[in-house]
Amino acid sequence: MVEKAVGYGYRLFDTAYKYANEEAVGAGLRASGIPRDEVFITSKFNKEDHSVEGVQRA
Repeated sequence: MVEKAVGYGYRLFDTAYKYANEEAVGAGLRASGIPRDEVFITSKFNKEDHSVEGVQRA
């Protein structure tokens, strides 16, 4: 679906560990062939990762 979204013109992709979609979004973007500098990707940390150590671990 990510690959199709790129074809339809989407350039913003929202991911999160909790959504369990980070790997799939990455794979779809790589498969689409779109250059990395043409997309904007957001991701979120889980509540337990909201510290310097947590961010580094995540």
